[in-house]
Amino acid sequence: MHVESGYCSGCPGRDSARQQIFEFASRQRQMNQYMTNTPMLENGSSNGYGQVSDYPYQCRECQKSFRQLGQLMQHQDTKHGNRRMLEY
Repeated sequence: MHVESGYCSGCPGRDSARQQIFEFASRQRQMNQYMTNTPMLENGSSNGYGQVSDYPYQCRECQKSFRQLGQLMQHQDTKHGNRRMLEY
């Protein structure tokens, strides 16, 4: 969670960390159920960043959307008592 929120001093920035986490999660087949189908917005830059939608993750139990994967994981644990997602 500290990487995704930008508090990790070893990471090149919050947007970069968020993009990399999103790309990693997108490649995991079991994560498809937690990804929204919201179209991605591009910021016009050539570095590839800015392609993550504002709220790319979604709780499959209540359909609430989240900006960060860590937020979804915390929500799943506290609101639904669901630690299954954490096993992936």
